[in-house]
Amino acid sequence: MLALFIALSFAVGLVLWAEVRAEPKTERKREKTAEPAPQTAPGSGAPVASLERPEPDADAAVMAQLARLLAEPAPPHLGATLPRITGFCAGDVIELAIEGPLPRPEDLHIEQIGPDAQVSLDGTPALIIEATRAQSLAPGAIRFRPAKAA
Repeated sequence: MLALFIALSFAVGLVLWAEVRAEPKTERKREKTAEPAPQTAPGSGAPVASLERPEPDADAAVMAQLARLLAEPAPPHLGATLPRITGFCAGDVIELAIEGPLPRPEDLHIEQIGPDAQVSLDGTPALIIEATRAQSLAPGAIRFRPAKAA
């Protein structure tokens, strides 16, 4: 137990030391890229504007793009004409009337499309379940029955 305690203390110390040691390097690097040295034209002594553009902050750009994608509704081509089910709760069962042969369970695919779940049969989108996570749908939540002829 004592050896385990010593090894764990040593590992934590190494991690903290690496974190503290890494911070000044990143700050110095940011300082160097933030303020480029003024350039002068040869022989004139007048400052010349730099043609180099500073790199945008990659993390901020990625986070802004993610926020924009999450705020947008599902693209219109992915569910504009599909039937929609609203008010679906855990434990509910959806029964679909199918003309022709009933699909096999492996032909049923549920994907997350924005805040909604999209049900596809044999690769073709069939319906949208609004405000439902695809992972929360149990395999028995969707049942099929043959359509009755009128």
